[in-house]
Amino acid sequence: MTIIGQRRAMPLTIATERLKLSDAGGENVETLHLLLSDSAAHTIGSGPFRDLRQTQEWAARRAVARDRFGFCWYWLRHSVTDRVVGNCGVFPGRTGSDEPEIGYLIDPLFRGQHYATEAAREVLAVARTCGIERLWATVRPGNKASLRILAALGFVEHHRTEDDQGTLIYLMSSGAAQQRPSPSLV
Repeated sequence: MTIIGQRRAMPLTIATERLKLSDAGGENVETLHLLLSDSAAHTIGSGPFRDLRQTQEWAARRAVARDRFGFCWYWLRHSVTDRVVGNCGVFPGRTGSDEPEIGYLIDPLFRGQHYATEAAREVLAVARTCGIERLWATVRPGNKASLRILAALGFVEHHRTEDDQGTLIYLMSSGAAQQRPSPSLV
């Protein structure tokens, strides 16, 4: 087991009842680009991506986060069909490596089947067992499905900010809500 600072590295593979989650580092970048270039799927950050180079850079940042901080970004594969249904993981994000973000992206063909909730619940549990006490999520107000998922996982709104794309909601994992505000956000 690898130790990164005060935390253990997240495992490269985990599973839920319906999903196999495996490190996205070895996956074909073209498959990833199909998700990240879809305007119905990639609604935050600088998405949707217009060219493959953006996707390659995105994947490289996730690999650095894995190697440097022990975070993992997973492909979500259906356990029976082995079809990629999306991805989910932990990354430094807007809140930094001490209090990272959780994120997920589900192929629009597979939405409404609760894959994001299932995967994010497992990733959240694994992150906590690895020593990550507080996780954040950032969501646009119009992404009602993601807000419902995060509420189901126990995330609570902490604050809102504005950026060049509009309002961004910062939510934090419950249990952490009673703690003092993150220094990186004050």
